[in-house]
This record gives sequence, C-alpha cells and structure tokens, in this order.
Amino acid sequence: MTQSGGDGRYASPDGNDRDTTGGVISPLLANLYLHWLDHTWVKKAFANRPYDAHIVRYANDFVILCNKNPEFYLGEAKKVLDRLGLTLNAQKTRIVDAREEPFDFLGHRFVAQPSKVTGKLKSYYYYYYYYPRPRR
Repeated sequence: MTQSGGDGRYASPDGNDRDTTGGVISPLLANLYLHWLDHTWVKKAFANRPYDAHIVRYANDFVILCNKNPEFYLGEAKKVLDRLGLTLNAQKTRIVDAREEPFDFLGHRFVAQPSKVTGKLKSYYYYYYYYPRPRR
C-alpha cells in the first residue's frame, strides 16, 4: 500500500483507493506513523525537566500535558506531523488550562479540583459515564 495523500486514503497494488480511516488497519498505521512523534519527544527530552511536557497517546489520539508554553509544544508536535504528511484536526485541537476547564480524552473526563483531604489542587480523571457533562 502507498499513501495517495494526507486524507487517510491509500492505493493498493491493484490501483484501487481504499479509505483506512476507522478500518482495522487504521490503528496500526497510526502507531507506525506516530512512533516518530514519540521518538522526537524522547530525543528532545521534552518529558524531562526543565521542559516537563508529556505526551499521552493511544493510536491517533494524543494529548500533551505541560505546565507552561503549550503553544511551543503544540508547534513542535505540528512540525513532526508536517514532516510525516499528517495534519491535526483543527476542530478537535485546542489548548486547555485544566486548572480552569476540564477536558475529555478517550472516554474520560480530566479535571483539576481541590482534594477532599488536603484541600490542595489535584488532577483527577473520571470515566465519562459517571461525570456529568456541562450543559451548553
């Protein structure tokens, strides 16, 4: 199979285009491609201090967790994806301050709230089904 564009379509040896988005092979292709994002993150030591920016990834979904400079880390991720011929979905990509606003990732809601024991701000995650969604 060869990639025919950045749209998730691949051409098979018989010349037929196939859409792999959501297909059985899609998670495998995502892991093959995005391994380079993981590799670059480790090579540049972004997860180490003083950067302290971590990628949490499952197949083609990922979040970058950092305390400061989220625009910088998003830009670094975009550089790697550009080299791979991939783009971020603009509708799903956003920067969130988890101390002020919860975010959802892979069926879980991540939220920062005071600990019931110490009162200090801590991060928690809840299975999406059990955490009430805000009304819009």
